[in-house]
Amino acid sequence: MPIVASEFRPRAWLCNPHLQTVLASRLAVPPRPPVLLERLELDDGDFVDLAHGGALVATPEDTSDTRPADTSDRSPENAPAVAAADDPASRLAESDRDAAVAPRRGVPMVALFHGLAGSLDSSYARGAIAALGTAGFRTCLMHWRGCSGEPNRLARSYHSGASDDIGRIVDTLRARHPDSALYAVGFSLGGNALLKYLGEQGEATPLAGALAVSPPLELAIGAEQLDRGLARVYRGHLLALMRAQHEAKRALRPALALPQAHAGLDTFRKFDDALTAPLHGFAGVDDYYERCSARGWLGTIRRPTHILCARDDPFFTEEILPGADELAAATTLELARHGGHVGFLAGGRAGRPYRWLDEHVAQVIARFHEADT
Repeated sequence: MPIVASEFRPRAWLCNPHLQTVLASRLAVPPRPPVLLERLELDDGDFVDLAHGGALVATPEDTSDTRPADTSDRSPENAPAVAAADDPASRLAESDRDAAVAPRRGVPMVALFHGLAGSLDSSYARGAIAALGTAGFRTCLMHWRGCSGEPNRLARSYHSGASDDIGRIVDTLRARHPDSALYAVGFSLGGNALLKYLGEQGEATPLAGALAVSPPLELAIGAEQLDRGLARVYRGHLLALMRAQHEAKRALRPALALPQAHAGLDTFRKFDDALTAPLHGFAGVDDYYERCSARGWLGTIRRPTHILCARDDPFFTEEILPGADELAAATTLELARHGGHVGFLAGGRAGRPYRWLDEHVAQVIARFHEADT
């Protein structure tokens, strides 16, 4: 399928990729949408926390979590983690749980997968949930293991190729909602893992369509790019969050005998070689990067898929971008000249940034649904 030029056109002052990346995550942050939180127990003894939203709970009588945003510490990909689902302040009541899992014939559903160190409070997650809800879609955001505010139980956590957990959530949603069309959206790391899942599953996936926003595609190239220039600021911030997250789990769960995430793990390559690779069954960092880069799976995708990338993404280089001959028949690669990393802010009224990405996510999924019905 084609490689197309994006219609995204920011104002001149928003053409800087770092401005796009930082403003979208720190300043142009939508309010937290109403959600119903659920802890899903997994078959391996671990758990993931889900946030159900969109058309499901966006009603005047909704009484779920609508706490205001905490903007005290936002990274280019994340905002502070939400309260754990077993926190009394955010526990899903049985009546709400019934609403979250109850099938509603004809109401389509979208599974959402956030980026590295992200959560429900990531700006792109909030924006997508709100825009998809307005468009009539139910949403279910999966927090990757350990990203909801409480360390997960197992030594493993999540990584750029954790397609097994995507499969668990997709299969759970299909079993709960057998009569609803099911779609998925992944951002950054979540987009890479989603594309890998689609390539692995081929015709077997119950998804009717998928969108990946700013996926890394080539993990080794991304790790190298984050060692250069201003990108090192993102690297330092994200690695500090990841080390802190790992150390919190090490302190809470000493029986796991986890290795230390020491300050010397100051590049993604070092961190992934010391922690990510061994904790997830890879022979080393090169094995991890090779097996989990989504680019190698693009040709075996068998569902309508849309990939949105910016040529000026500061997390990668254009080397990661596939050629048309690498894409499956039903895949479209949309390339924007500007947009940064999960940014895509356009100029709005009075020169204020406008979140073009949120509405574009809803439009792409709506087109899939129109073609599918």
